[in-house]
Amino acid sequence: MKRVLYLIAFALLGVASQAQQPGFPTYQTQPVSISGTVPVTVGNSHYLARIMQPEKDRMRREGMRVNQAYTTYAQSLTVTPPQTQTLTINNNTAYFSYTPQVGNKTWFEEINVSVSEPTYIALQWQNSPLNIAGFAANYDPVYVTPNQPYKFTINNWVYNNETIAITQVGSFTTTQNFWVRVGVSAAVRTTMDFGRNAEKVILKIHDSILNGSGPSSWEDYFDARLRTELQKVTGKTWEIIGKGNGGFTSSQIEAMRSQGEIRNIIQPDIILYEPMMNDNDANVYDANLAKMIAEKQTYFPGALMFVIGITPRSDANESILAQCRAKAEARVLATNDNRVILVNMGDLWSPGATPSSYWVDSSPPYVHPNATGHGLMFTRLWSRVSPVLHLIP
Repeated sequence: MKRVLYLIAFALLGVASQAQQPGFPTYQTQPVSISGTVPVTVGNSHYLARIMQPEKDRMRREGMRVNQAYTTYAQSLTVTPPQTQTLTINNNTAYFSYTPQVGNKTWFEEINVSVSEPTYIALQWQNSPLNIAGFAANYDPVYVTPNQPYKFTINNWVYNNETIAITQVGSFTTTQNFWVRVGVSAAVRTTMDFGRNAEKVILKIHDSILNGSGPSSWEDYFDARLRTELQKVTGKTWEIIGKGNGGFTSSQIEAMRSQGEIRNIIQPDIILYEPMMNDNDANVYDANLAKMIAEKQTYFPGALMFVIGITPRSDANESILAQCRAKAEARVLATNDNRVILVNMGDLWSPGATPSSYWVDSSPPYVHPNATGHGLMFTRLWSRVSPVLHLIP
């Protein structure tokens, strides 16, 4: 017992010694109990700092806030008085529906519902394989009246293989305009890796290419393949933190960086900087990349940063991507830092290739790689990662 207490005390001293390092959170949190022995070295002090955060603090640091506060479903009359009209609201009409994309999960604290007419609604968990014998349905209807918002307390994760929805229970008719407003409180999206408490961290800064708009299994994406290979080679556990969203440009990533969304993460070991596909100005991309490299050098000097020159797309915007790749190459060269490394993927296949060979999109423009495409991307990335693995503490 004395040995355990000694090791915990020494661990806390190690964590405190990091408090003056750039990017380390210095606010106080609630203590976390630890049982068993904890081997303490300088190399794992950041690991201890990460896992000793309260879960919600860590979730907000390592996840993406869901900022869309509410959505409104409405049906309106198309006639004017004294004419009358009947509106029909069908059973199982979805007023709100959300499914995390592949590789993601989202934490919901509560959902608030307001209605213009009294009606029965339900919170549904759809597509979930976790059905319990003895229950007849995946919802319990509640009666909601105007001016009396109803709060569903969730406090749970929605995973990438299921949907959370607010739906109508039973059909009804009305002669009034009808609406339902659904408000979401305190939702945060993370990768499916969140909570693994791995020893090493990959931070991906990304757009839709690494946000589930590709293969149906996360393990086919090049970031997940990298994580798996690193675990085999290093003998350590790894997890992926994601900062980004589908449709993001490097400018939206820059806005996120300027708000402190990157520097507050506790020491990633590898950074994948992937946004490029949606950019339409190579000079703007270059300026944003320069700021991200400076951020890395200031707050994460020991991390390896891999700048991805993204794969081809099938439309005229490929010419802009070519310029962005050239800017990325020049920027990395000018940085002259052996921990900032270019990974050019622009030559992995031709922009005019047969779409089904490399892309998952069913119609042009073809931009999102399929499992084959991600396999090629991983191979190229690993060829740049493996020679410098010794640089990771």
